[in-house]
Order: sequence, then structure tokens, then C-alpha cells
Amino acid sequence: MGHEIEDMWPDGRLVGEIGLAHATAAELGVPLVLLSGDDTTCVEMANWDSSVTTVAVEYTRDLYRLFGVWTRVATALTNQAPYC
Repeated sequence: MGHEIEDMWPDGRLVGEIGLAHATAAELGVPLVLLSGDDTTCVEMANWDSSVTTVAVEYTRDLYRLFGVWTRVATALTNQAPYC
């Protein structure tokens, strides 16, 4: 998402991109079972819905930099996630 939407506060709770996607999926009856992304994204998902399995494949260094793991490591981490 770009910066077209800065803040959303449904029910008095700040919602970011993850919360918005989760709420939309829930409204459509689509369960979310796995999220892979950077560590900040995983924390946001865990705060929103702790039943969703998260896999951190990148780690935030600062506002502009991420440290990513090798593709084969990310694949292994995702395949080991207990979401099935």
C-alpha cells in the first residue's frame, strides 16, 4: 500500500495494513492461517490475531533497511510452520 491511507481507527483501535487485510478477509469468510514477512509485520499480526502462524523472513534494521534471510532458509522456515 502507498500512503493514500494514513490511519484507520475502527472501534477505537489503530489498524495498519495487516489489520485491514485481516478484517477484509474475515468479512469475506476467508481465514488467515499463515503470514510471512518482516519481524515488524509478524508482531503486528500477532497483536491482531495470535491464532495466525507468522514466519519472519526479514528483520528490520531501521526505517529504511531490512536484513533478509537466504531464500532457502526462508523456504525452510515457512515449510516448518505449523499451519496445516
